[in-house]
Amino acid sequence: MFTLAYTPYILPFVLSLVITAALGSYAYRRRHLGAASTFALVMLALCVWTFCYIMELSNTTLSGKMFWASAKYFGAAPGPLLWFLLSLQLTKNERWLTPPAQFALWTFALVTIIVVFTNEFHHWYWTRVELVPGLPESQAEHGFYFWIYAVVSYLYILSSAVLYFRYYRSTPALYRRQAFLMALGGFVPLTGRILEDFFNFDLFPNVDNVILLFLVSGLLFALAIFRYGALDIVHIAHNAVIQNINAGIIVLDQSTRVVELNPFAQALVPASLAAPIGKPIQAVFEKFPALSVKVRADQEVELHDANGARSFQVTSSPIVDDNHALLGYAVVLSDISLRKQAERKLEALARTDGLTGVWNRRYFYELAEAEFSRARRYARRLAVMMLDVDHFKRINDTYGHALGDQALKFVAARCGNHFRDTDIFARYGGEEFVCLLEEIDPEDARRTAERIRQDIAQTPTPAGNQTLNLTISIGLAFLDEDGPILLNELVKRADRALYQAKEDGRNCVRVWRTDQPVVGMK
Repeated sequence: MFTLAYTPYILPFVLSLVITAALGSYAYRRRHLGAASTFALVMLALCVWTFCYIMELSNTTLSGKMFWASAKYFGAAPGPLLWFLLSLQLTKNERWLTPPAQFALWTFALVTIIVVFTNEFHHWYWTRVELVPGLPESQAEHGFYFWIYAVVSYLYILSSAVLYFRYYRSTPALYRRQAFLMALGGFVPLTGRILEDFFNFDLFPNVDNVILLFLVSGLLFALAIFRYGALDIVHIAHNAVIQNINAGIIVLDQSTRVVELNPFAQALVPASLAAPIGKPIQAVFEKFPALSVKVRADQEVELHDANGARSFQVTSSPIVDDNHALLGYAVVLSDISLRKQAERKLEALARTDGLTGVWNRRYFYELAEAEFSRARRYARRLAVMMLDVDHFKRINDTYGHALGDQALKFVAARCGNHFRDTDIFARYGGEEFVCLLEEIDPEDARRTAERIRQDIAQTPTPAGNQTLNLTISIGLAFLDEDGPILLNELVKRADRALYQAKEDGRNCVRVWRTDQPVVGMK
C-alpha cells in the first residue's frame, strides 16, 4: 500500500512544502497582526495538501495513491475556504462572516472530507480510478460531488480575486504597492484555473497546478503583509474610521501635493476645483491661510465661506518608511469652531458684568490703561465719567433686590445709547458705573453727561406693574497737560466730583476742580 519510488515530479512540490512551512511558521510568530493567524492556517492547509500530494506521486500502487489522494483533502477541503476568509480580512469585509454563514462554509468543508473518505460506498466523488503508465497521478472519472466541490472552490478563488481588485482600486496611491501585491496574489490561482479549464493550457503538465499557484500567491501575500505592512498601514489609512471621522485627513507627497483626501477634507475643497489630487495643498485649500505642513506643529486657522467663519486646528506630521526616508506628510484638520465659540463665551463672561451686560471693572482697567497711555503719549484729550444711581439703597429696601437689579439694567441700557463705540463703559461696582471717553474736549464731555442725566430723569423705569422715577449723579475729570500720571488718579478725581454732585443734592453733573482733594475711592 505504501510502496514508494522516487520521481522527479515531486521536486517542485518538496521545494513548495519547505517554503510553505517557513511562511506558515513566520506568520504564526506574527499572529498578533490579526490576519496573520488566518494566513498561517492557509499555509498549514497548503502544507498538508502538498505533503499528501508528494506521497501520492511517490506511491507506485493504486491503493497507496488513493489513500494519499483522499488524505490531501484535509488540506484541500478547508484550503480554498481559508483563502476566501483571508481575502475578507485583508480587504476589511469581515462583516459578511455572520455566524450562520461561517457554520455553512465549514460544514461544507467537513462534508467534503467525509464524502471523499467514504467514496467506495457511494462513488459520489470518484466513479473510476486507474493507473496509467508514464503518468505520476492516478487517472479518475469524477462523480457529481466532485463538480460541486470544484464549483465552490472556484467561487472562493473568484470572489477573493474580485475583493482584492476592488480593494486595490480604492487604495490611495501612497499605499498602492501593498495593495498591488495583494491583488496580484489573488489573481494568480484564478488565472491558472482559467488557462487550464477554458484554454486547455497546463502550466505544469501532469501535476496539480493549484498547489504551486497557491504557493506563488502565498509568497506575494507574505511580501505584502510582512515586508510592506499591509496589515499595519493600508487598513489604518483607509478603514471606516478614517473615512467617517469628523476631521479632515489629507495625505501629501514629498512635494506637498495632495495624494488623498477623506470625505471631511473633500467637503472643504472649493466646488470649482474638480480634481484636487496631484495639486499643491495651498492651491487646493486656497481659502485657508498658508499651511506650514513641513513643520511638526499645531496651527489654528480660520476659514470664511458660505457657512460663515469656521476655526480649524491643523496638525501636520511626516510619513516615513522603515529606513526613515520621507514619503510624504499627513495633515489633520480638526474643526474647533464650537470650542472657539465656547472660549469666546468664557472670555466674554470674564470681561462682562453678568447683570447689565456692560464691561466689568477689571476689563475696564485693561482697556482703559492702554487708551490712557496712548492719550498721554500723543497729548490727546480724554475724560473719565463716574455715575451713580441716586438713593439706590432705598429702592432695594422698598421694592426688593429684583427691581433694584432691573433698575441697574435700565440705567446701563440708557447710558449706552449716548456713548460712542470707542468709549469704554463699565459697571464699577454696586450702583456705580464708569466710562472713559477718548478724543473728547471738556465741553462735549459735559454735554454728554448732561444728556445722560436728563434721559434717566425723564424716562420712567419699568418696575413690575409700576414705574420708578430714577435719577443719577455724575462726576467728570479730564486729562490735560498737567493731568495725573496714572489712570487710577484720574478715576479718583472723577469719583471725587461724583461725591460733590451727591453733596450738592444729587441729580446733577459736577467736574473735578483743582481745589478738590482726592480721597480714597468709595
